[in-house]
Formats: sequence, structure tokens, C-alpha cells
Amino acid sequence: MFEFKINFKNSEFNDISTLISGRNNYILIEDSQFNNISSKFPIPIILDSLYSKVEITNTNFKNIVSYNSGLFNDETEYSISNSVFKDITTNTNMINIIYHSISFNNCTFSNILCNGEIEESSLVVFHSSIYENTMEMKNVTISDCISNGDFIIIKGDTSILNISDSEINFVSCYGRLLNIGSMNSKLYINNSNIWNNKNINKYKYGLISVSNENDIFLNINNTIFKNNMVVSNGGSLYIECINKFYIQIVSSIFENNHALNGGALYVNDYLGDSYNQEFIISDSQFLNNKANYFGGAIFTNYSIDNFFVTKNLKFVKNSAYAGGSIFINNDKITSNDVRGENCLFLNNTSESHGNDIASKPYMIKLISTTPNITNIKSGETYPLTFELVDRLNQIIFDESKYYTDLFLIIKDINTESDDDKIIKGNSCTFHKGKCELNSFKIYTKYEKKLTVKISLENNNFDITINKDILDINIKKCDNTEIKMRYDNYYYYCEIPQCNLNCPINNGRAVCKKSNITNANDMNLNACECLPGWKGKECDIRDIIDFNIKYSFIGIMILCILLMLLFINIYKKEQIIENTGLIKNSLLLLGCLLIFISFNFNTFSNYHSGFYLIYIICLLYITSCYRLGINNNNIENSYLNILQLDDNKKKKALENNNNDNGSFSKTILLNIEKELNNYGSNNSIIKSSNKNERNNKKNENNVEILNKNVLYLHTLHIRMFEYYIVLIIILSVLVIFKNTNEDKYIQEYGNKWYYYCPLVQFDIVINVIELLSLFYLILLNTKIWNYIFIFKRIKYIGYTLVLWITLGPLINLLNIFIIQFWKFKYNIYNILFFLSNEICYLIIFLIFSWDKVYYILKNRGNDPDSYFYSLKIQDDPMNEDESDNYNIKVEADVINKYIDLYKYCSNIVIYSNGKLNFIKKR
Repeated sequence: MFEFKINFKNSEFNDISTLISGRNNYILIEDSQFNNISSKFPIPIILDSLYSKVEITNTNFKNIVSYNSGLFNDETEYSISNSVFKDITTNTNMINIIYHSISFNNCTFSNILCNGEIEESSLVVFHSSIYENTMEMKNVTISDCISNGDFIIIKGDTSILNISDSEINFVSCYGRLLNIGSMNSKLYINNSNIWNNKNINKYKYGLISVSNENDIFLNINNTIFKNNMVVSNGGSLYIECINKFYIQIVSSIFENNHALNGGALYVNDYLGDSYNQEFIISDSQFLNNKANYFGGAIFTNYSIDNFFVTKNLKFVKNSAYAGGSIFINNDKITSNDVRGENCLFLNNTSESHGNDIASKPYMIKLISTTPNITNIKSGETYPLTFELVDRLNQIIFDESKYYTDLFLIIKDINTESDDDKIIKGNSCTFHKGKCELNSFKIYTKYEKKLTVKISLENNNFDITINKDILDINIKKCDNTEIKMRYDNYYYYCEIPQCNLNCPINNGRAVCKKSNITNANDMNLNACECLPGWKGKECDIRDIIDFNIKYSFIGIMILCILLMLLFINIYKKEQIIENTGLIKNSLLLLGCLLIFISFNFNTFSNYHSGFYLIYIICLLYITSCYRLGINNNNIENSYLNILQLDDNKKKKALENNNNDNGSFSKTILLNIEKELNNYGSNNSIIKSSNKNERNNKKNENNVEILNKNVLYLHTLHIRMFEYYIVLIIILSVLVIFKNTNEDKYIQEYGNKWYYYCPLVQFDIVINVIELLSLFYLILLNTKIWNYIFIFKRIKYIGYTLVLWITLGPLINLLNIFIIQFWKFKYNIYNILFFLSNEICYLIIFLIFSWDKVYYILKNRGNDPDSYFYSLKIQDDPMNEDESDNYNIKVEADVINKYIDLYKYCSNIVIYSNGKLNFIKKR
């Protein structure tokens, strides 16, 4: 019970000393003013009532200076609401509470200067008892305050601090903003803003600090920590040496906070049982926080997989020397432990390692390729490279040389035999994450085996080495090397040196040692050309020699020229004239181009020759396909309309001589006239009904024949045009791909060959040629049983199978072998030239033998020598001519059929002393 109840209302106090002294009072102050008070006494300025209860509402405390005491007695319970504390200076703690509770509701603290000793300069010091005391700050605004120590201190046994809907801005402390030091603490910070505050004491960590061996429950919800700066660790929150805790940070923002380590959050030291510890951060953001060294947003020493739970976090534009967002100073982690659930890392940066997450140095990795036993020669340089990595296997570049005291050294395990070896270049420091022993050498007196150990001096970070033992076998010099002596005891191997004119560095020669030991004299050593090079200075390529084929190709070219001469001498022979002098000449010209291409301009000559032969074969096969007659369908053919008597033949020839070159005015008119007169002149058909039926059949045959003749005539013209275009395309490709500098390739046999830049085009053209020949084979099979066709169609059929096999197919196979399997180029050339020479030799022989043979046999004018026809013997016993449609093939019909082939292939004719181009219609 209280002894007195004291009530002040609507009062104003100026320049007073202690207003009330005593104990066990209930004091109520309402709507009052305390102004312009200054005191040097060591007793509280406003109230000094022990064990009392004080309620202050709607009251202002302004312009107060206290040199030796605070405002209120420290052993009293206070409830302050809707009040303002402004322009107050104290040399001690402004409000000191011991073993009681205190609450601030809707209060403002501004321009407060706590200027006493470092441990006596706080706004509030709250000392709790074992019975649990509470300090509540609701809707409180603290701004523009300065403290020479910790601004708010919570200590004692069991404390509850509840900060809600409050703002703490522009508070500069030579210590923490809030120091939680009680043995058991519960801290709630909800819906608050903590902005622009500073801790400028490098020995006191954090803005809000929870330290010592305490048990703590901390809940931060929907709170913003922004633009806070701590010159030591923990830009917003610092947690250290906690025994048992539950910390939860939910829906909060840490933005633009700055510290030495842990720009927003620093969690240090592990003391207790991990089963009694839990740290949950969820649905929060860490934006643009910065640490000078480690952990732009979070720094922790804990094994993060033991107690850290991270969920729905966003780390954006945080930065640090190492660990742009998170730095984990613990070895028991993996990358999966720290990424959390649904966490976003974006545009975080670090100078040394780990833009997002990093750890302290964990391992030194030997990255040089080393087998179980390393074989080197005495005195031989054996470079070794080591990388310094963290627990997440990230290279520690250490741009600012934070880890420069790490010193790596290699020593022989067996120190008893140091006199028979010398180890040089065996130590290094780390630069940009690497330690490079570029001059590591071991000199020995003789061949032996060594075991060396890699160790790290100044290893303050418990760094391991992935391979710290190396077995080294010192072997003897190669036969090509010179054995030299170092210090007259230790040997080493040298590569022979030759004079400067020896192109060793260009890879064209090798220097051979002399027979004199322990001497490396360029005047004694010999310079020898490497395989593939020759000449005095090894500057001439050893080109593959293909002269072996020149004699054969020369003979073939001569044979083709002689054959051209032969067919021109005997051009009046029907076997040449009727099969086409020009066609025969062009076909031989195609063979000539092929054989010339083997020694000159393989690309354009070869393909132009191929397509010249192909076009001639296509014209032959297509003509026979269009004009030939299926042996199984003779009765439906248009053969009978070609049977003209002598008068009609004479008239047709006269019409042909008087025509201006139009094909339709020559033989086709005569065929149509014969059709009109067919009923009166045919002596075989006697029945008028039969005559009418045959007239209709002949009309259809004439129409079909007319279309085929027009098609073939057009085809001859088109082939002539296409070939001209082909020649232009091939010429353009050769010019386009022509380079000023020839390219040579060295094959497995070490000899060189010229690399043609048209190989890619050659592949495409060979594929087209292969498909073209397949088409020709399919077309040829359709006329295999035809009659009234040239016999060379059969020759072409046999030729095509050989042509497609030894021509484009082999060419493509050879190209792929040399391109993808790097086969020997001379073998490739043998396959290419041998297959093509055999192929086109057979083509030449097949198209030439019949002319030579039949002309020498005086049968060159016999159509049976070069043309298939059907000859039916008259059957005198057959008198029923109306039921049997007998076709009697006469010599003039064969001649007319051959004339039809000739007319279809004419493009230009000579008439009336002029050359006339035959139109398509």
C-alpha cells in the first residue's frame, strides 16, 4: 500500500530542484511542464521517491541540465505516456530503473545529450530482477540524440523489452543503440523504423547487441533497419556468446547498413547445445548493405546447418571484401546449407571471393596434373600451382592481400641425406588465390626417389592441403639431352643448342648433340631438318609427289584426242551421224576435262566434265524414254504413223528444206497429214469400222508424240543453258575462294599437301552429283525393255552403276576420311585418282568401242549396229488381218525414227545459207 497519493495537474515547474522525496508514494503528473532546470546535486532532479508508482501523462520535460544525477529515482515503477523529453543534457544516465518495470507510450525524445563517463551516459538503464521486469516502448520517437556510451542498456536477470510502432532516428552513440545484457531476455521489436543511427566505438559491437552468456528470445517483425553505421561488427544486429536462444526475424528490411563485418547482422561464437538454439529469418530483404571485410549482409561463426533457417529472403546489391551477402566463418558447411528455401541473390559483389556466399579459407588445392609418382630429371623445372579455396570451392583472390602471411613450402621428408640433393624454388605466397612454384627444381647427384611434404606456415585458419605428400622419381637424361654438372656434384640435363640459323623455334629442325660430354657447344652440335622439311635452312616443305600418275593421264588424254579426230574423220558414218556427232564430241570433251582435272584445277574442270557427260547421258536416256516403245505395249504405240511412202517422204523433206527453222512445220505436219490420209492408203485395214477406230487411236498417238517432241526439244535447249550457268558458278567459286596465300597441311607421314579452300563446296557438289546419278539410274531402268532406242542406252545403264560407285560415292568417302579421320593424304589421293581414273576410263571405252569396231568392220551404216528395232516376219498363214494388229518394221521406218531423234535434238539448223535457232514452239 502507498502512504500518499500525490497528483500534479496543469502545473508548470521552472528552475526547481527535486520535486518530491520519500517512499511508497503513488504520484500522478498530468498536463504539466518541467522547464529550464539545472542541477549539480547527486539526487534525482524531478522525483526521488523510493518504491513508489509514478504515472506521467501529457507532460513536457525541456531545457534540463543535470551534472550528477538522472531525472527519476531508480527504484520506482514508472508509466510515462504522451510526454516529450527535449533539449536535455546529463552527465550520467538520464533514466535508471532497478528491479521495477517502466513503460513509454506515445513519447518523444529529441536532442538528448548523455555526456558522462562511457559507462554512465545512457538514456535508459534497465536492471531487471529474477522476478521478471518489463520495459515497454510503444509509439515512441527518439531522434537527434547523442550518447557517450550505450544509449539503452538492458541488464540484470530476467528482462522483457517490447518496442512497437516506434522510430529511432539519428542517434549517435559511442556504444550500442541497444545493449541487451541480462541473463534471460525477451526482446520484441515490431512495426518500427530504426534509421540513420551510429555506433562509433570500435570496441563495442553492433547497433542492437545481445551478448554475454545469456538466454534470449528475440522477435523482430515488420521492422526497417536503414542507413545505420557501426564502425565495428554488426551494422544492425550483433549476437555473441549466446547459450540458449530463439531468434526470429520476419518481414523486415535491412537496407544500406554498414559495418566492419556483417553489414546488417553479425552472429559470433558457439557455446551452447544446438538443440536449444534456433535462428529463423524469413520473408525479409537485405538491400545494399556493406561490410568492409566479411559478410555484406550477414556474418556468422556458427555451423549454419545446425540452427539457421532461411526462407523467402532477398539479397540485392550487398557488398563486402568476401561474401557479398553472407560470410560463414565455419568449416562445416556446403553450398546447399546456406542457399535456403526460395532465396534470391541478385547483383551482390565481393572483392575477394563469393559474390553471394563465402567462407574463410578452407583448403589449398594442388591443381597441377600430378600422377601418383612424378618423374622428373635432376635440375628440371617442374612447375606446381596451388589454389586457395573456401568451403564452397571458390578461389580466394584476396585482392587486398588479407591473407599475405600464408607461406607455402616444400621440403624433403628425409632430412638425413640433405647433402645429396638441393631443392630450389620451393616456397611461395598466394597472389590472387594462387601460389605458383614456377621454378621448382631438385638437383641430385644420381637417380633416386624422394618423398616431399607440402606444408603451410602461419596457418591460423586451420587450412588443409588436398595433397600434401608428393613422391618424386629423379630419372636420368634422355638420349637426346646433354648431361651437365652443377657445383661439380649435382647433374642436370640440357637440350642441345645450335646456331641461330637453325630454325628450331619454328618447328622445322632439331639440334642433335655431339659426342662430347658435359659440353653444350653450338659449334659442336648438329642442326637436322625435321621430317617434312628440307633445304639448307630447312625452309622448303617436302611436298607429296604425285608424278606417278602423269604418264597414264597423258596417255588417256592422247587417246581421247585421237578418238575426237576419229569421229570427225568418219562423221558421215551413220553410227556417228545418227547418234549425234556433237553429242559424241561433247561426251569425249567431258572425259577430256576429267582427265585434265587430275593435274590441273581439279575443282572446276572435274565438275564441269562430270556434268557435261551427265547431260549427254540424260539427253540420251530421256529421248529414248519419251520416243522409245515398250516391247509389251506395241499395239498402243504411234509407230505406224511413221510408215510413209516415198512420195510423202519426199514431200516432208521438201517442207523441211523450205521451213524457217520451226520444228512443228517439218515432220510433225507430215505425220498429221499421214493421219488424215490414213484411211485411204492403208492396204492392211479393210473394215471401215476398224479404220475409224484406228484413226482415233492415231490422233491420240500424234498428240502424245507432239508433246514428247516439244519436251525433248525444250530439254536440249535448257541443258545447254544450264551448263553455261554451271560453268559461270564454278568459275565464280574458284575466283571467290582464291587466296593470295596457299594453305598447306602436314599429314601423318610428315609430308605436306596443298589444302584446297573449295573442299566444303566440293562436298555439296558431290552430294548433288550422287543424287543426280540415282535419278538417272531410276530413269534408265524404266526403258530397259524398250525398243526403237539406241543401243548405247544399255551401255549407259551398265556405266551408271560403275559411275556412281567409283565417282561421287568414293569422292565423298575420301573427303570424309581426310577431313575427320586425318588419314594419310597420299593414300587419299591414290584412292581418289585410282577410282576416278578407272571409272572414266571405262566410260570412255564404253562410249567409244562400238564406233571404232563397226566402222572398221564396214558396218558403220547398219542401224542394227547402234539401234534396237522390232522386226516381225510375215506369216502367210495368217489371213485374218482385221483381228490381228501386225506391225511390220521397215528400213524407212527405222530411218524415220532415227530422224525423229535427230530432229528432237536440233537446236540450230542451217537453212537457206543461214543458221537458224529452232524455237520451242
